[in-house]
Amino acid sequence: MSTNLYKLSGILLCMLMLGVLGCKPKPVAAPNGEPKASEGPVLAPPQQPEPAKPQAAAGDTTDPKIKASLALLSTEDRALAEKQKICPVSGEPLGTMGAPKKISVAGRDVFICCPGCEEDLTSHPDKYLAKLDQQPAK
Repeated sequence: MSTNLYKLSGILLCMLMLGVLGCKPKPVAAPNGEPKASEGPVLAPPQQPEPAKPQAAAGDTTDPKIKASLALLSTEDRALAEKQKICPVSGEPLGTMGAPKKISVAGRDVFICCPGCEEDLTSHPDKYLAKLDQQPAK
């Protein structure tokens, strides 16, 4: 009977120690650096807001990306594209999506920002040529 009492008191003592000290195994890194569920979510460091970039005006050839794209054109085409400034279909500045594409429509050479605008321009030339004619001259 006393042996059972010693066993019971030993078990109670172990449980008490675990309760007081806790049972915290050393964390083991999960494969691929993924956090274990017991570690909680991994929070990203706070992000600093990016400083606002100045918006380039439509057809602003001082933008380095636009300048580089227009430089891929011949001297004559570059002058025409700089004068036109925007894609009549998308309204985007020419050169923002790479070198503008030159298309002849209704006897007129027109630049578009990308090949995706070609079908709209050739399907409805009057609509888009009117947009170019409404552009203010600078």
